[in-house]
Amino acid sequence: MSNVSFSSLLCEKAEQYFQAARPYFGGREQEILENLNQCNDNQKVCMKYLYGTMPISDIANYDFSLFLKYVDHALFLRENTPWCKDIPEDIFLNHVLYYRINNEDIVDCRRDFYNLCWPRLVNAGKTSSMKEVALELNYWCFENATYRLTDERTANPLTVLRCAYGRCGEESTFATTVFRSVGIPTRQIYTPRWPHCDDNHAWIEVWCDGDWHYLGACEPEEVLDKGWFTAAASRAMIIHSRMFSDYVENEEIVTHEGLTTICNELKRYADTQTFSVKVVDNGKPIEGVAVRIELLNYSEFFPISTLISDANGEASITLGLGDLHIHAVKDGKFVTRLVDSRKEPSVVIDFSKASDSQTEELNGEEYDVVPPKDNMKFAVRLTDEQKATQQRKFDAAADLLHKKEGNYHTEDSAAKAAAALSLNGVCAEYAAKALFDAKGNASEVEKFLKAASDDANRELRAKLLNVLTVKDKTDLCADVLESHMAEACPQGDLPEDIYVPYVLSPRVSNEKLTAWRAALSASFDEAQKKAFLADPEALWNWILEHVSSNDSREYSTLIAAPDKIMKVGYGSYLSKKVLFVAVCRTLGVPARLNPETKAIQFYRDGAFHNVEKANKAKTLPFTVVSGDDTKWVYFQNWSLGILHDGIYNTLDLSEREWADGKVLLDLAPGAYRLITAKRMPNGSLFTKEYRFTVGEGHANNLTIRLRDTKISDMLENMDILPFSLKDKDGSKIEAEKLTAGKANILFWLEEGKEPTEHILNELIEHHVRYNALDAQLVFIIRSDEAKKNHTLAKALELLPNVTICYDDFRENVSSIARRMYVDPDKLPLIVVTKPGLNGIFATSGYNVGMGDLLIKILSE
Repeated sequence: MSNVSFSSLLCEKAEQYFQAARPYFGGREQEILENLNQCNDNQKVCMKYLYGTMPISDIANYDFSLFLKYVDHALFLRENTPWCKDIPEDIFLNHVLYYRINNEDIVDCRRDFYNLCWPRLVNAGKTSSMKEVALELNYWCFENATYRLTDERTANPLTVLRCAYGRCGEESTFATTVFRSVGIPTRQIYTPRWPHCDDNHAWIEVWCDGDWHYLGACEPEEVLDKGWFTAAASRAMIIHSRMFSDYVENEEIVTHEGLTTICNELKRYADTQTFSVKVVDNGKPIEGVAVRIELLNYSEFFPISTLISDANGEASITLGLGDLHIHAVKDGKFVTRLVDSRKEPSVVIDFSKASDSQTEELNGEEYDVVPPKDNMKFAVRLTDEQKATQQRKFDAAADLLHKKEGNYHTEDSAAKAAAALSLNGVCAEYAAKALFDAKGNASEVEKFLKAASDDANRELRAKLLNVLTVKDKTDLCADVLESHMAEACPQGDLPEDIYVPYVLSPRVSNEKLTAWRAALSASFDEAQKKAFLADPEALWNWILEHVSSNDSREYSTLIAAPDKIMKVGYGSYLSKKVLFVAVCRTLGVPARLNPETKAIQFYRDGAFHNVEKANKAKTLPFTVVSGDDTKWVYFQNWSLGILHDGIYNTLDLSEREWADGKVLLDLAPGAYRLITAKRMPNGSLFTKEYRFTVGEGHANNLTIRLRDTKISDMLENMDILPFSLKDKDGSKIEAEKLTAGKANILFWLEEGKEPTEHILNELIEHHVRYNALDAQLVFIIRSDEAKKNHTLAKALELLPNVTICYDDFRENVSSIARRMYVDPDKLPLIVVTKPGLNGIFATSGYNVGMGDLLIKILSE
């Protein structure tokens, strides 16, 4: 008999959640109820909790049996692990039992990870302390996966395990799954956007012995509450965790997004204050105004949280101390305002000035955006013994990871495998790339290619693989692709570059690839199919009429499989758009989501046509002209958004290319906002905001510029934690003593490599000026072998006062580069300090003119 029992409160809440969700079970209701009747009491409570809190998309996509496996494993942990029975109910449900972490595909994996990891913990004697378990498991995670930039679709944990890499959101999803599999409550933590750099980040927190502690996912340390991002997190404006219910205690709930509950964890990482907003109209409080708290990042204003004003017109939130942008909107009318939360912890928004249009500013309104300052009071320092232990264990784990990666195809072996399949020319290249990209999933790619009936069919399969994403190749199922090959309409007169990506391909948006053609074809009679073929817009109207939506019961980034939508009768707006494209392709009509606007389109008479009424307006030519010599990069130093219902929606123009100082666009009539942003090394942004209208009687071009900056604008004020180097005899040199008394330039040099060669040549060119500087130049190399490099030897000859130190480039390069917010994977690393370890400038890699810039910085 099970010793697990749940409170009467939970039993009541689970029943309430479940009954509220029942109207959305659709064609799955009978399956759910029949299976539920076969469950014991504890299983019923957990299953009702899950079904009552899960997004409709999950109800549609997955079978009852999958969720029951999560429940059974969680109940096993509750009864059999030393700590699990004492975990508070809300934490156990949300952070051990719960199957979903982010927007990953859900797979049966908890027991697999338990079987992989529990014996290791037993053998290491790590089963009595939750903290020791967490630290040990993070080494296991690193042995099996490392960071690599990927697309925004989140790979499931088994894919990450199989292919040994993922972006931070995937690493944290992977690690959370691993930790939950042995009963350690774990949650993904993320900052939607950093205020000091164009990026975001995700990591994890584990609940140990009554409190939450953080660690970098797949980034093992010897202690908790330590990570390379500690200093960066101290500059955050907000840090989120996410749950899929409101059954929670002791958390600051900042908003609900559909069924998800967003909590603010910032106080654990940064200096904070309560930021309050009051919305009034001629002094009268306004209720129901959406107050978007936005950060300027990737040259767009990105909402990090949305508050709703209450009956008193008020809303509040815990934020960091920096500049933010407020966009208050209701019923299509809006007001915007830039606020410095350091000076204005509370603001009043006068909604009497709200409008559904914008004032034009063709010359660009200028303003600065300053992020919070960082501090190191949250940093944990390791002892020398801990550092040595960490390095030894890290190296051993890295060796295991590299051995795992050694089992994957190299480019050469992938090319040989493709040739063995009787593929030639470009199709052989496609197949080889697919096998290489697939990593641990190469067998599925090979299975799909080998199933070809003849050479022509094999070439078509290679072309299909070529239009799929790199991530698709890591988690595709050969049988799914086989179903699309078998059931897709023939090419007919369609050009290959239309047929393969827009009819044959199952990839529409960011959904998991599934086999949907047969089920969709069977969902309509011949008369309907004929009508939809004649007029695809009739299909969209049918979907709007027959598929319901309820955003309050969804998670916005999830997409229900097209055939599953037809079964339950519910789908988000995005899921409906994917369904439209899937049905069109099933019928042989090329269709897609527009890559820039995400509008649904079908192909006819040599062009793609918009379907939704909001996107039917004829586009007009518009030219953006560069007013200076800037190299314009979309989502780096400029972005463009169109105003719709009081909110600017950013377009994705990242594939548009500039030529001769201009970029040609086709824009729908409407109001637009173009933002240019110049990011300084200290994290501040120098911004210009252009507002204009596209339409008859308005200008058809706009000239944009980046703002001018001075050397002083580029400087930082960062305290670097003490570190050590070595002299030629191997004795330790404390950096604090080395850098005391005067300014310094520290160069971590990678002799013989092109970036280092460039900076050394610039030092040689300017050697007279460098010798005249009142500053110490420190060349840091791995060994005396570096001095044999001709360029380095020449630089040392012309710069006789250079101090030479030695380093293994492992810990110091990474920690100092991250501390100074530059890329730790690029050498040379160059850091300028005031006397002591106060960093004022850093760069990694090589930029033209760096030698001259360093002199100017020290001459200021």
